[in-house]
Amino acid sequence: MKFVPRKKLVRLIVSFCAIVISGCTVISSEGIQSVSSAPNNQGIVFSYFKGNGSLIATNQLDGNPSKILLRSPEGTFYERPIYSSDGSKIFFIAKASPDQGDLYALDVDGSGLEQITKGQEGAENVRDFALSRDGQTIYYINSGFYGHYSPIAKSAPHEMDYYSIRRDGTGIKRLTRLKSYSLNGLSVPHSSDEIYSRQFILKLKGPQAYTPFNPGRLMFPTSRYPLSNFSQDGKFLVSSGKVERKKPGFKSAEWLPTLKEGYVVYGYGLYLLDTENLKQVKEIIHLPSLLDSPTVLHDHGIIFFIRFDKFFGGDAGSELWSVNLDGSGLRRINLQLHD
Repeated sequence: MKFVPRKKLVRLIVSFCAIVISGCTVISSEGIQSVSSAPNNQGIVFSYFKGNGSLIATNQLDGNPSKILLRSPEGTFYERPIYSSDGSKIFFIAKASPDQGDLYALDVDGSGLEQITKGQEGAENVRDFALSRDGQTIYYINSGFYGHYSPIAKSAPHEMDYYSIRRDGTGIKRLTRLKSYSLNGLSVPHSSDEIYSRQFILKLKGPQAYTPFNPGRLMFPTSRYPLSNFSQDGKFLVSSGKVERKKPGFKSAEWLPTLKEGYVVYGYGLYLLDTENLKQVKEIIHLPSLLDSPTVLHDHGIIFFIRFDKFFGGDAGSELWSVNLDGSGLRRINLQLHD
């Protein structure tokens, strides 16, 4: 498949992506919102939106129903649950309004709920986060402004930057001064002084020590949580769309642009990368769907991800799917959520 390394095309795609994602906090009013694997590779934790609220639940992948740990009050949504490195805690974002999101922590049995941020300066609207390997530092994306700039985009968080905060809620530190329109995803390698996002690799030694992260074959980064957890040897996944020449019978989603010279965005893929050589990109799977929130059970060679293909004329809503690291065994996962 041919990819399009044209600067003008890339700029068009990136700017359009920012509009699409910044206006879409959630893909669907009901369904799984994000997923993360346990550090022992024995299970997953996920957030699930339903009606005017949400919940956080775990699933041990043993065929038993999911265990609901926490339900939100009406009008509050829990997002992006992530295990601590020792598996004893689950961290997550709670959003009571589109422009305010705070960090919380929870014991894995559903007890011990504690609030880490409280809307203070530099943590008004936490968008995504990642944990340091010792669990004492939280790196996060914050949006300090909520505005409406475009007639084709909804009001959405903008002016985003990277921050860090200590586990006890003290010591907020601003790591960049990008004031970016949109930033997507965070993940931390096992033994590194870097944090990764879909746009940048941020060096933690020194202010604004970041480099662009845009592997040449990954062209359409609109997913909200595009990066997976890292393996011990530095491998991770990126969810990204692909640009291809328009094929006969192709039906584009209404919100996707028809690009110049007959190129279109055709579905999404999951791509395996290595921190030692980011130019080597292995495609795991490619689907006519929006894919998001990949997480890997590296010891078992299994990827879990969210699939939503209604944009491309399919039937799948916000559903959990899995696939093997070699691209085989694609299947939908029944979360067995029982009230």
